[in-house]
Amino acid sequence: MDKRDLRVIKTKKAIRDTFLELKKVKSADRITVTELVEKAMIGKGTFYLHYQDIPQLYYELVKESFEEQFDAFDAYEYLLTDPPKFLSEFQKQIAHKGSDINILLNNLVEIKNYQALIIKTMVNKTFEKGILPHTKENELKLKALYGSFLTILPEHKDNKTIIDSIVTRFVQNVF
Repeated sequence: MDKRDLRVIKTKKAIRDTFLELKKVKSADRITVTELVEKAMIGKGTFYLHYQDIPQLYYELVKESFEEQFDAFDAYEYLLTDPPKFLSEFQKQIAHKGSDINILLNNLVEIKNYQALIIKTMVNKTFEKGILPHTKENELKLKALYGSFLTILPEHKDNKTIIDSIVTRFVQNVF
């Protein structure tokens, strides 16, 4: 199957758009293939040509959405020089109302389910942007840093001053 084929592109877009519409009103585990294909006006066979099941579709959409978001993210330069600004820009980017990320991961459980994927994507994009040399040590440092972001931010986003202080000290001590 050629990913550049217009039929494939249109079909995947219909599946993606329909899944996002359904996800706005229900959790991913409550979306069925039957419901999705009826709303997308495609056959089940067409769906299964592209995806094994809803969990695989969900994973692929989260992965694509994070890669798109972090490709567009332009505040990596602040990671080491101004961690609170980096964190603030990160939150704006991810929490943008109506963004695919916000629709796909709209509660703490969903964020935690995809935490490893999110961290991996952020680490890779940080290296791609050239912020740090790609070494095993830097990879582990970034995983710890981004893991801490994803652990404390969703639960404590109202304590900005404290979080900024902790993140700044963390970055200074680790890097």
